[in-house]
Amino acid sequence: MIDIINNSSISINNADTKSLISRLLKLYNISTKNDIEIVFVNQNTIKKYNFEFRNIDKSTNVLSFPAIKNENDLNKHIFGTIMICPEYIKEVDNNTDINKYIIHGFLHLLGYNHDDDKNEKIFYEEFKNISKKINLKELY
Repeated sequence: MIDIINNSSISINNADTKSLISRLLKLYNISTKNDIEIVFVNQNTIKKYNFEFRNIDKSTNVLSFPAIKNENDLNKHIFGTIMICPEYIKEVDNNTDINKYIIHGFLHLLGYNHDDDKNEKIFYEEFKNISKKINLKELY
């Protein structure tokens, strides 16, 4: 099940968000029976979680909380949570396209990371591949 929770002040198109997540799950052959949660929050909330889980005391655009630890866990029913701050994206990133942040968070749920140069290259190459495969040309 795909759950969309909007606790931010910015309007979100739930149908478009669910459609994108469904395409991503299908692309990676992940059962739609898995629960994935997309939570849109304000800057104070994402700052709190960023500090609690990453020890970084500032707002950010997206955080991911995977429930899977390895490929064997993909058959479990909880996939993870993506937390997105549309206010931060609009004000700091000067962007209004939520889709790229959903994909970014989804990659983190899959275990991709950009914590060093090598992983960053792999992460953004996969990001680019996804964008092409699901026909989001504006993202690459």
